[in-house]
Amino acid sequence: MKMSSREQRGNCFLFRFLSSLVLATRCSQLAILFILCLFYVPSSFASGRVECNAIPSKILARSVSYCVVLPASFDSEKTKRFPILYELHGLGDNEQFFVHSGLWNLVEDQRERGELKDFLIATPAGGASFYINAKDGKVRYEDFLLREFFPFIEKKYRASPGRANRAISGVSMGGYGALHLAFRHPQLFSSVSAHSAALIEKLPAFVSGPQPPRSRRGFRDSAGYRVLERQQPSYPGALRESRRPKNLLRLR
Repeated sequence: MKMSSREQRGNCFLFRFLSSLVLATRCSQLAILFILCLFYVPSSFASGRVECNAIPSKILARSVSYCVVLPASFDSEKTKRFPILYELHGLGDNEQFFVHSGLWNLVEDQRERGELKDFLIATPAGGASFYINAKDGKVRYEDFLLREFFPFIEKKYRASPGRANRAISGVSMGGYGALHLAFRHPQLFSSVSAHSAALIEKLPAFVSGPQPPRSRRGFRDSAGYRVLERQQPSYPGALRESRRPKNLLRLR
């Protein structure tokens, strides 16, 4: 059967149209796939994040800032629970110590190399408290940690319960606090470390004056940035051991 030239031209046009439609569809699919690849991040390459906020304290009658380093699996595995490390900063520093010191980058690098498992790292703003109760009883920071901060953090951030999943560490003033808390409450912590710990009986003279806080510029959390006044020490005499709190809530 012979076709007229008009029919041949019509068939050629229809073929070219269908071919271009198929090609456009294939290009669109490839473009969509390319865009999805740009936004897809494999879990092995996902990074953790830092969440900073504040907890209202009835014991201290004020809010206390804190930062928590969260592994990537905290967001991807919504029911997973994690061991927790409490990292206490030194005198003159603040709750962002683990971030601006570069330790967060070190932890992320080790996790990417498979050298560290996933766990939480929490740092409260300790001011100049040495993480103990003041001699005059005005600043009960140890009681705040035991009765308010630890239970709050472990509930909010899905920490695994029990002594075996809880550790504490600190630098300088934080090293003193870590050793004090770990040895005074051994039922709470499975391990402790102290780095350049300030093991002193009496506070040095310079502590009696105002301590300028380390700059917190350039760091904001998702809820907005807050600056809290640094508390001045109210215990110029010897550091005193605090009484064991009657209620440790659900920490045991």
